[in-house]
Amino acid sequence: MPYIARCEGEFPYAGPLVLAGGRIAYPDMRSADRGVDDVLILRSVGIPAGPVRAADIDPGRQFRAMGDALLCQGCGGPSSRRPGSQARLWALPVVEQGRQVDPAGLCTESPPVCAHCVLGDMPRCPVMRPAHQLLWVSQAPVVGVMAILRPPPLGGGQTKPKFLRLPSDIEEEGRGGGALDRARAEWDCAVAVSLVRKIVRYSPADPRHIADLAAGSREQPGNGLLPGPGTAGEIRGGGTR
Repeated sequence: MPYIARCEGEFPYAGPLVLAGGRIAYPDMRSADRGVDDVLILRSVGIPAGPVRAADIDPGRQFRAMGDALLCQGCGGPSSRRPGSQARLWALPVVEQGRQVDPAGLCTESPPVCAHCVLGDMPRCPVMRPAHQLLWVSQAPVVGVMAILRPPPLGGGQTKPKFLRLPSDIEEEGRGGGALDRARAEWDCAVAVSLVRKIVRYSPADPRHIADLAAGSREQPGNGLLPGPGTAGEIRGGGTR
């Protein structure tokens, strides 16, 4: 999965953060730095060159792949659609942490895939090499982010990412008062490392049909090239709700 993975020349941003309008921010904010509900996205710095570190995910590209465009995590091109529907192709692990994975209601940070990458790149990827189940997912709303909390003083806070629900979802549920205030307070000091979607509606994908889809697809796979500095997350993740 080279598109969403960092290269050896890329590293997580470890520079200073500032407070702007009651929210943490970078000193030199760019349009790509905020995602769903204006959460701050962790930047990668350095040069996107060198061997790919498959298990080290770039937050900006992950947000872009999981956003409205639903890009393939492998090549960065469009993920495959089931013919005649809007369902997208997902590859989810069969077993995770020693337990069978049930896709129903599963919250995932893994973007969809395209048929070309399923047949070509996935079998060689050390992260995607273990057994995966192929699914056509027709409903997978954004439900939150995995984020590091950096409350004032900005150098402190948690170092292990935690799941944060969207404050807008909590507000839509009519849960005002303390619950909403706490959610907004955490959101304002969060640095997001990934966008999370919840698998709601899906059906199994027949691997035989994936090969036919790849052979007859009019959509060309992406080239896996990484965007230049400052553009990795230009399409904000999380607009699909």
